[in-house]
Amino acid sequence: MFEINLETMKLPLFLLLITISYTGFTQITIRGKMSDTKNKPLIGASITLKETYDGTTTDSLGNFFFTTTEKGNLILEATLTGYSSYVKNITIDGTDIELNISVKELIT
Repeated sequence: MFEINLETMKLPLFLLLITISYTGFTQITIRGKMSDTKNKPLIGASITLKETYDGTTTDSLGNFFFTTTEKGNLILEATLTGYSSYVKNITIDGTDIELNISVKELIT
C-alpha cells in the first residue's frame, strides 16, 4: 500500500504556502514627478489609483512614490487645483511603474 508520511510533507507544504502568499501580495512601486508645462514642480498634487485606497501627494520637488498590491488594468489620476487633471490607464503586472506627468495651468 501507498502511505503518506505527514512529517515529511510538512516542510514542502509550508514552503508552498509561503510562496503562494508571497506572490499574492507582491507590492508594486509607482513613482514619478509631476510638473507644469514650464517644467516647474507641482507641490501637493494628489496621485491616486481610482477606485482604490492607494495613492499619495507630491513633495516639494514634485516627486511622488507609493506602493500597491493591486493588479490588472487601473486608472491613475493626478489632480491639483488650478491645473488640468491627468488621467492614464495603466497595467499593473508585477513590474514597477515610473511616470513623468506634465499638466497645463488653467486660466481663470
